Amino acid sequence: MKSLFAMLFSALMMVGIAGCDDNNMEDAADNLGDAVEDMGDAAEDACEEATDENC
Repeated sequence: MKSLFAMLFSALMMVGIAGCDDNNMEDAADNLGDAVEDMGDAAEDACEEATDENC
């Protein structure tokens, strides 16, 4: 579970840095949404692998 939070934190930090570099918060928000969706998919996949069931 710690690694999941570490990956989420890393993704959020990367999006924040990218948003600051471009000064385009709309793109940063889109990237953040994509990162959150990807993290959700990764969490679901990890759950399915750990329990051998649909989560």
